[in-house]
Amino acid sequence: MNRKVPVLFVTAVVLLLASMQARALDLRGTLWEPVAGRHGLDAPLLYAIAVQESGRPNGRGAVIPWPWTLRANGEQQIYSSAKDAGTALREVLRKKRDVRIGLFQVRLKDHSDRFGDPATLLDARVNLGVAARILADAIHSAGNDLALGVGRYRHPRDDRAARLYGRRVLALSERLRGRSLRADGVLALWRTSAVLDLVAGPESRGNYNAWYRAAHQSGLQLAELTVAEVRTLQRRLVRTNGGSAIGRYQIIDDTLDGLIVGMGLRGSERFTPALQDRMAMHLAREAGLEAWLDGALSDERFAARLARVWAGLPADHSDRSRYAGIQGNRAGIGWRALVTSLGRIRSERMTK
Repeated sequence: MNRKVPVLFVTAVVLLLASMQARALDLRGTLWEPVAGRHGLDAPLLYAIAVQESGRPNGRGAVIPWPWTLRANGEQQIYSSAKDAGTALREVLRKKRDVRIGLFQVRLKDHSDRFGDPATLLDARVNLGVAARILADAIHSAGNDLALGVGRYRHPRDDRAARLYGRRVLALSERLRGRSLRADGVLALWRTSAVLDLVAGPESRGNYNAWYRAAHQSGLQLAELTVAEVRTLQRRLVRTNGGSAIGRYQIIDDTLDGLIVGMGLRGSERFTPALQDRMAMHLAREAGLEAWLDGALSDERFAARLARVWAGLPADHSDRSRYAGIQGNRAGIGWRALVTSLGRIRSERMTK
């Protein structure tokens, strides 16, 4: 069962919230805090956007964001259960893709690349993680103009409307915050280094100095070379060893070229372990790391995406590398072990 509400509904509930007796919103110990911290945000700001997007009165003098909310054709629809909202979403998607979904009203048309099945956005935890990434990217795009960045969450192509929206949300978040929320231990939740370790094992046995056919080499310290010098070394390795894979994550020449562009490197940076980790993290994020951590991407799908990047990982239940037979590539870990390990990493991260 659902009921249609006018477009001004969200504005109305925000005004209702503003009329309430002032009291601090304490989100410590909830999922809001670690998700916000992981993306460099604060929890009241995220909560304010959720209220702005899907808020509804709870019957006890407060306004809460509602996870089973859809918006299509300028009308917001609120449902009493995930099942009802899922049925309605399937009906909507038969006709159009321009629909906003869930707690943060994530717009499918703009952000379908950030998650798998749109129905997963009806899970408040998934919606929260996806929205946090969208907001962090929007804020980053606006430089020092926080109101504009926040507003681009809702209005990515209209800066005038974005600033107005951003100012409203910032004002609401200040009212909600009441007092500072502790961020102690938030970074400790970030367990993604375990993913890098999982990749590095079959690729190089964890050696930052490894290169193609020399996983244990230590005669040359790659950290002493610049990125440009590593590219020169890769060209020599192709001639002498038959392959260009280098470092802890066995980055090949074409991939390194792409990273130089994608990460804005000059070529003068040292190829240190820290830089190698940054490169691997960049590749993992492109493969869907954050969507996987937030539950919008399954362990199996993330494993398959990682296998497109790293030849040492199996592509599927066959336990074979996607690049098996090319320059001697083979998987160094089984599919079941890979998927199980990813499941453990994500579970540990979400429950700490």
